[in-house]
Amino acid sequence: MRRLLPGSTAGQVAVIVVVATLIAHVISSVIWIRMREGVPPQFRVATERMAIFTHACAAIPEEACATAVAAADRRTLRIHLADAPPDGQALPPRMAAVLHRQLAPLPARGRITEAGVSVGVPIHGEWLRFDLDAARLRPRWLHPVLTISFLLFLTAVPLLALSLWAVRQVTRPLEQLATAAEVIGEADPRPALREAGTREIRALARAFNDLLDRLRRHVAERTRMLAAVSHDLRTPLTRIRLRAEQIEDENLRGRLLRDVRMMELMIGSALSLLESQERREPAETVDLAALLQTICDEFADAGFDVTYTGPLHCPARVQPRALERALNNVIDNAQKFGGAARVGLRVTADGLEIDVEDDGPGIPPEERENVLKPFYRAAAGAEVPGSGLGLAIARTLVTAQGGTLTLHDRVPRGLCVRLTLPRHA
Repeated sequence: MRRLLPGSTAGQVAVIVVVATLIAHVISSVIWIRMREGVPPQFRVATERMAIFTHACAAIPEEACATAVAAADRRTLRIHLADAPPDGQALPPRMAAVLHRQLAPLPARGRITEAGVSVGVPIHGEWLRFDLDAARLRPRWLHPVLTISFLLFLTAVPLLALSLWAVRQVTRPLEQLATAAEVIGEADPRPALREAGTREIRALARAFNDLLDRLRRHVAERTRMLAAVSHDLRTPLTRIRLRAEQIEDENLRGRLLRDVRMMELMIGSALSLLESQERREPAETVDLAALLQTICDEFADAGFDVTYTGPLHCPARVQPRALERALNNVIDNAQKFGGAARVGLRVTADGLEIDVEDDGPGIPPEERENVLKPFYRAAAGAEVPGSGLGLAIARTLVTAQGGTLTLHDRVPRGLCVRLTLPRHA
C-alpha cells in the first residue's frame, strides 16, 4: 500500500484530500440513488390493498364489482372502472417489481402520471384503475434542515475517520521525532530514530540522528577532557599546599592555603557537575517530607539555622540521593548568603513544590538565569567563598527528574529557590 503513495509529504496530503473527496461523492451518490430508486412505504401498502381488492372483484359478478368499486373509493386511494389502461411514463424498475409481485398472476400495468401513480388491472372486460396522489408517495422526511444535517452526518463521519487515520499515518514520524528530541541529554542511550515516512521526514530523521550522534561524541569528549584536567590538577595542588605550609610568614601562608582550598573546591565542584550530568540513579518511592526533615536536621546538628515546615508525610517517586545533593547545595547557598534557611513543602494539583527561602541580599531578576549557569557568580555574593556551581548542579539534578528549579523574590527581602517536581505517586 505504501508503495502506491507519493514519497513527499505534500503528495501524500494531496492523495488524502482527493481520496476523501471521491469517497464523499460516492457516499452522496449512493444516498441520492437510493432515494430516487427506492420504493416508498406508502406504495407498498397501496399495492397490498390493490391486490386484496382486485382478487375479491375477480371472484364476484360484474354488477357486484361495480358496486364494490363505488363503495371502496377513498381519497387516499381512488378506485374506479375505465375503458382504457393508464397512460404515462413507466414505473421505476423497483416499484414495477413490487406491483407485479403483489398483483400476480393478474397482468397489472402501472404508469407515472401528472397526478401521481396510476395502476390498471383488466377485469370483467374493463380496466380496474387505482390512482395514488403524488403527495402521498413522497417520503415523510423530517424538517429539511434536519434531513440535510442527517445526510451530512452520514457522509462526514466515515470521511472524517478515514482522513484522521490517513493524516495520523503521515504525521506519526513527526511525533516520534518530537519525542526523541525531548529526551536529548538523558544518560540512558536511546536508539537512533527510525528513518520512516515521507521523503522529507526520512531526510529529517537522518539529519536528526547525525546531529544526535555528533552531540553525544562532543559531550563525551568534553567530559573526558574536563575529568582528566580536574584529576591532573589535584597532584600539583597537593604539592603547592605542602610547600605553602612550610612558609614561615603566617599571613602569606594563610592566604596561599585559602587559595589552594578554593581551587580544590572548584575542582571538586566541577567533577560533581560532570557526575550529575552523566549518572542517573533509578527513581524510588520515598517519603519526601521525611527526607526534607532529615536534611534540615543534619544542617541544624552542624550548627546552622535551618528549619522545615510542611506535611509530616508525602509519598513521592524521586531520585532520593540526587535530590538530597540538590537540596544540600541550595540550603548551603541559603545559609551562606542569608544566615538561615527555611525549607517548605507544598502539594499542588500539578505536583510538589519545595521552597528554600533566605534573608540574604537576593538576586536581581536580570541575573537569575545567569546564576544557574556553571561558574557564574552574582555581584552581590562575590565576597562569599564558593565555586559558582552549586545552583547549576542542583538544577541539573532536578531537571533530570522531570522537575524545574526557579528563583523568586522573597518579601520583604531575600531569595526563594523553588524546586518543582512531578509527584508520580
